[in-house]
Amino acid sequence: MTMDFPDTASSGRLAQDGVRPWPVGLFVFRGDTPTEAKALMGEARGLCDAAVGGTAAAGADAAAVEAADNALDPALWDLARRLARHGEGGPVQYAIVAGGPDELSAALDAVRHDRKDKGVYPLMPVEGQVAFLFPGQGSQRVNMAAGLFAAFPRMRRLLDAFPEYGPVLFPPAAQTPAEERAQRAAITDTRNAQPLLGLVDLAIAELLRDLGLAADMVAGHSYGELPALCFAGVLAPEDLLPTSRLRAQSVLAALGPDPGRMAAVRADGAAVAALLAGVGDVWAVNLNAPQQTVVAGTSAGIEAFLGRLEAAGVSASGLDVACAFHSPLLREAEGLFAEVLKDVAFSKAGLPVWSNTTAERYPEDPEAIKRRLAEHLVGPVRFVEETERMYDEGARVFVEAGPGTVLTGLAKRILGRREAVLIQTEREGTEAVAFLLHALARYLSTGRDLHLDRLFESHGTAFSPDDTEVR
Repeated sequence: MTMDFPDTASSGRLAQDGVRPWPVGLFVFRGDTPTEAKALMGEARGLCDAAVGGTAAAGADAAAVEAADNALDPALWDLARRLARHGEGGPVQYAIVAGGPDELSAALDAVRHDRKDKGVYPLMPVEGQVAFLFPGQGSQRVNMAAGLFAAFPRMRRLLDAFPEYGPVLFPPAAQTPAEERAQRAAITDTRNAQPLLGLVDLAIAELLRDLGLAADMVAGHSYGELPALCFAGVLAPEDLLPTSRLRAQSVLAALGPDPGRMAAVRADGAAVAALLAGVGDVWAVNLNAPQQTVVAGTSAGIEAFLGRLEAAGVSASGLDVACAFHSPLLREAEGLFAEVLKDVAFSKAGLPVWSNTTAERYPEDPEAIKRRLAEHLVGPVRFVEETERMYDEGARVFVEAGPGTVLTGLAKRILGRREAVLIQTEREGTEAVAFLLHALARYLSTGRDLHLDRLFESHGTAFSPDDTEVR
């Protein structure tokens, strides 16, 4: 199996096209057998050696060195693009994420000598279905997914349609600690947090779908159920942010003089239920993982319960939240949200959506979906049961379709030693494109394919998170 590899003389094309190269590339080697894929790697190795030589020759040029540090060699970019198209449809025996000729050469050597390498993903087929998990309130942060919005202009559809949220999501760089605190407070405000999480969740999920990640079922955690339903086709994308605002307003309008408090307890649901016996005004509301249960209640009730936990030697900590979410203290929110949902057009879901409230699938009837969604505001989040049921129904690949890594972390603790692949697509403090490409490589390693050609469409368009303008 051979292919025409690019000439290093073609390296000026990216600059001429006015696009900004990524710092890493995804290189796929297809073949009916690993041996066929390794033969293709042998051909690629020659290009790596040539690229290494070119970088060394440019070593005296400080600007060239800086560019090499921050962008993939254009010849390797061409290689990644050609490999994506070569033998398209055949099995990917190896997916490699590398940031330059040295990294790619090292990865190719690792494959040749049957060594492990952090950038190499060999084919290890995983049967079963793919589940998308949509994170909810608590995963929001300033500049979440900024690198992905910069790299993939098509993610900005809702951001362009609702420009008022741009300065909250991507504010100017904070110059003082007070400015930084104000920016965090703005995005933590329930009225902003929920619409912005919906915007980012849906943008990431739609990008994944566009790249070929095929979800067989979806689930969200708390607020995350709303973008999950939107992704499944229950409500139109342009209705997601307005409906999110209505949800937040329903919660806030239901608050009494005491909004209540929440606390995370390091114990399972059964242990917490026993500790709650005889305690008034406190409820287990988030059954998140085998050793993580969140309780909510009145301020006095939570204070008393934290004292009981301390006396029992059970670890717990208060949560910085606006109110006692998913508790009977918000009982009026259910009716308020149900009322405003009457004016929102809902459709049948195009794929199964799992419910926190029942740990079962959402009903098919649009009006029944609305009722379940309203009940969700005051019902507990049964995430442990829900995840186990999804697994029982065939989910084996769980993809966090949103910012952060909370849900895949919970799923890992829930599923334990059971066979499952958990894929995170965005994480704070990492280079966004590189992190995403590692996620795509992990997905490919399960024996599934992607629309890799779409990685190269509209690549590198300049984007400033400070002013949310495309330049």
